[in-house]
Amino acid sequence: MSVFRWTIGVLILTSLLACRKEELALMWDQQLSNTDELLTSVFFLDPQHGFAVGGKTWTLGVSLSTADGGITWQADSLTNKLLYGLYFDEGQRGYCSGIDGYLFRKDEPSGNWNFFRFPEWQQMRDLSFREDGRGVMVGGQAYANGVIVSIGPGMDLDTIHVYEHELNGVCFSDEQTVHAVGYGLVLRSDDAGLTWTPNPIDGDFFRSVHFPSASVGYAVGFNGTIIKTTDGGHRWERLRKGGGVFSAGEPFRSVFFVDEFRGYIVGDHGVFWKTIDGGDKWQVAGNLPEADLYDVHVVGQEGWIVGEGGLIIRFFDP
Repeated sequence: MSVFRWTIGVLILTSLLACRKEELALMWDQQLSNTDELLTSVFFLDPQHGFAVGGKTWTLGVSLSTADGGITWQADSLTNKLLYGLYFDEGQRGYCSGIDGYLFRKDEPSGNWNFFRFPEWQQMRDLSFREDGRGVMVGGQAYANGVIVSIGPGMDLDTIHVYEHELNGVCFSDEQTVHAVGYGLVLRSDDAGLTWTPNPIDGDFFRSVHFPSASVGYAVGFNGTIIKTTDGGHRWERLRKGGGVFSAGEPFRSVFFVDEFRGYIVGDHGVFWKTIDGGDKWQVAGNLPEADLYDVHVVGQEGWIVGEGGLIIRFFDP
């Protein structure tokens, strides 16, 4: 019996040490978005110039922009279906994706969005592009099907890869290496998205992946899993196992790291986590609205979060 108790004690201690948390008093304010629609993605080029997208599933796609750090936002109706992914490459060319294979591109931040469409009638949930125009979109419908679309520099279709379940996040870590995550899936491509290799990590619906450097990356799952790689995605380790016996599930939706050590996670019901040591310890903010938070983006000491009901939050992290 004593051995049994000692074993249980070790398991509990190991679980607690694997992802230590402390309370964070986050400084934040809510910005006027000029829309009450769901906002799914946000991206800032610098502390002043930012963009957000969202809408309503089958009837509206909205695009927002700000030139003063979010003090004022201009909202425009861009299309007739919800927009999900938003990304700007190193040359500040912008891309956003949506339902039915919709893809929009603007060649400069102040320009108009131009419409493209690919022969894959799926909900394209995320995208990532190199400066030369080569990119990858991922999507699908939860448990039904998933898809990865590789796009050439001339906005031409390269390849389509089909999976059993939805892909939800994608990220280039260098010019040739791309990482995609989804329902029980963590994938790596060494040829800019033309072919893919699965990693044997599963056990969650992975919603977001981000690489602050070529070697270090993080991904999060909707049941609270946090995983990390330090070798460019060849091997991943679990920093936190979501929904286990000794760890409560956390509905994570988005992860963003400023560098290899300082990062942020947001999710449903006002979830906000922060780390400054690469995920060894986490600070948890309990003072945000009880809303579903869909995305986070940080520039320097300021960050922006978007979510349901047109919610835009700017936070400060000095």
